[in-house]
Amino acid sequence: MLKGGSHSQVVGCTIRNVGHRAVIVSGGADHAVFGCDVYHCGEGGITMSGGDRTSLTPARHNAENNHVHHYSRRARTYKTGISVSGVGNRIAHNLVHHGPHMALSAGGNNHVVEYNDIHNAVYESGDAGAYYVGRDWTQRGNVLRYNYWHQIVGATGHGGMTIYLDDQHCGHTIHGNIFERCSRAVFIGGGDDNVVTGNVFVQCWKAAHMDNRGMGWQKKATDNPNGSLRKRLRAMPYKSDLWASQYPTLVNILDDDPNIPKRNVFRSNVSAGGLWDDIHKGTRKYQTVEKNLVLDEQPNWITLEKDARGNLLDIRFKDPRAVEAIGYETIPVGKIGLYQDERRASWPVTRTIDFVKLPERPKPPKQANLPPNPTFRVPRTNAKLTLDGKIGKTEWHIGPQTPAMRLLVTYEGGLVENPPGAWLNHDGTCMRVAVDAPLPDKRKVDEKWGSSEAVELAFRAADGPNADTLLLRGFANGKWLASPDAGAADAATAALTETVRYAAHLAPKSWSAEWIIPLHALGVVPGDRIRFNCTVRRAGTNEWIMWRPTHGNSFLVERTGTLELAE
Repeated sequence: MLKGGSHSQVVGCTIRNVGHRAVIVSGGADHAVFGCDVYHCGEGGITMSGGDRTSLTPARHNAENNHVHHYSRRARTYKTGISVSGVGNRIAHNLVHHGPHMALSAGGNNHVVEYNDIHNAVYESGDAGAYYVGRDWTQRGNVLRYNYWHQIVGATGHGGMTIYLDDQHCGHTIHGNIFERCSRAVFIGGGDDNVVTGNVFVQCWKAAHMDNRGMGWQKKATDNPNGSLRKRLRAMPYKSDLWASQYPTLVNILDDDPNIPKRNVFRSNVSAGGLWDDIHKGTRKYQTVEKNLVLDEQPNWITLEKDARGNLLDIRFKDPRAVEAIGYETIPVGKIGLYQDERRASWPVTRTIDFVKLPERPKPPKQANLPPNPTFRVPRTNAKLTLDGKIGKTEWHIGPQTPAMRLLVTYEGGLVENPPGAWLNHDGTCMRVAVDAPLPDKRKVDEKWGSSEAVELAFRAADGPNADTLLLRGFANGKWLASPDAGAADAATAALTETVRYAAHLAPKSWSAEWIIPLHALGVVPGDRIRFNCTVRRAGTNEWIMWRPTHGNSFLVERTGTLELAE
């Protein structure tokens, strides 16, 4: 362990069979770990921290030309092959492989991760990344360039990412990397100002992903003044002249819709033989997605030439002029990975590359041809309703004159099998809604939104960005709640909690629900119009089934349709 000081070097060492990490550098400046062979460590390989984040003073630590493999034998997660933290450090020309969890990490600011060869990482993990950082708006200025990532797939249904910017992490540049046979290559979890340019994706299950989690399931965490995002923001002088000059978009982040991902750039990338675009459609207007060359159905359009040891020699494209036309810059593949040097612990270096099996490529669902922005007329009725969750034909007037609202599509617009149906009416005082949902053989009957069989009703009585969207969520076990997840005021949510009534009925092949909702709690009277969506969460088959697709959160009623209450 090196603590403090400067200009110390660990060079050409073989470090193996240790119980913890091989090398730890803590503080100081200009330290280096060069040309070492590190393997069979109980925890991680090389860890270097240094630099002052407040003043953005770099430490200039350097981990270069090291071979780190078969690490984390004792502690299987969060023990990285090579990691840096602080400000202004470098990970370069390393070969890192066969780690059950993370391979590389660069926490902090202004680090450079370049010319590394990484394979067979996160093979024992899910919801993890071969390169991982997460949940910090301030850790910006980090550059990942000219790295070769290959044979990377996770071990669970949550997936193994390659470059994973988790929970609204921001400000990374990902340029000129090669991804081969990676399940989820670039995964941006709702953050801002990430730049993805000039990369090559070869047979990756999903190449480019960006979601809007800050607007959905993570909204509470994002808005929480005592949550990690805001606490870490307050810990840095992000409004100072120094920080503002380096990260100008960070200065006003709290006044710039911090839940919405913005200013991410996907440009001049080439992808063949996989699925390129997994970029959230609902917030795409806030991003730049341009000049990408996509050949999902042509896995042989890109050829990676390698030597006998698996080192990358060249990239060949079927049509070089097409690549040139999008502004792609040639990647210096000859510099990637380890290089011969008299200070290296061993040469030549051999390694085994294990061929991984990627998930089957998702088939795009058949798209529904539905007219946009429909109006559904809610009839007036005097029929008595027994609130028991059972949908009686008489009390709901089920027949040709009162057609069901069919919930036919996923949130992306694909047609679903065994679609649910909804019936709506009102008695002049209360809105009444019934939903009948077929159950899959595998079902999850509980009361946790997102992972249980459930139905959501979303209402918005007024237009404009400040209007409340009111959410009711009912579960197949008979529990229900009024949710603030769409940003409704506490008073509006409380009014629903006090006045709404709900019942559910669970049968062997289906379940049904009934709601009675006072019109005054929704802010409407007979004759009014109200924006609406109805969503069934079919957890057993992981489907979000709704009236009209939102291409995002189920409660985005501005993208669905309108109810018109008969007078």
